[in-house]
Amino acid sequence: MRNLYQLTCLLCFCISNTVQAQLPPPQWALKYGGSDVDIPFAIKFTTDGGTVIAGYTDSKDGDVSPQSNREYWDLWILKLDRCGNIQWEKSFGGTGYESARDVIAGETNSTDGGVVAGYGGTKDIWILKINATGNLLWQKRYGGSGLDIANHIHLLTDGTFLLTASSSSNDGNI
Repeated sequence: MRNLYQLTCLLCFCISNTVQAQLPPPQWALKYGGSDVDIPFAIKFTTDGGTVIAGYTDSKDGDVSPQSNREYWDLWILKLDRCGNIQWEKSFGGTGYESARDVIAGETNSTDGGVVAGYGGTKDIWILKINATGNLLWQKRYGGSGLDIANHIHLLTDGTFLLTASSSSNDGNI
């Protein structure tokens, strides 16, 4: 029954930004992921002409590095070059559910697997800072006893950021 709901890949198209009367042909079209569910939520262009894609994965094979503690979704991020080749991919999470809604903010309900301790709610807001090669620099977790999810993050020129999130908490640090 699980196969009915299974999405087996992340599919990306790169289309030229040349304006024409009809849609230009794709410059490349590639699939990413493994044999389980892999869902993208955000894509951003990088200064080197590539892209970063963030979402979640349930796969343990294919383009996804296996994680010994993955029981459910892990936050998954890929860095592609300008031709769509994977430069690196990383997954972060514990035995619970993690997902990125933006690059790189989302939610977690894990308390293991390197995930910083939380507030005991359904899910907490989870923000990660990674370097140019995808290595984790720091992580922050915000929330309360309810459901808390980061939806978008915007980096400001002074290094601070704006975060939009949804929350059903009225305790913790919400």
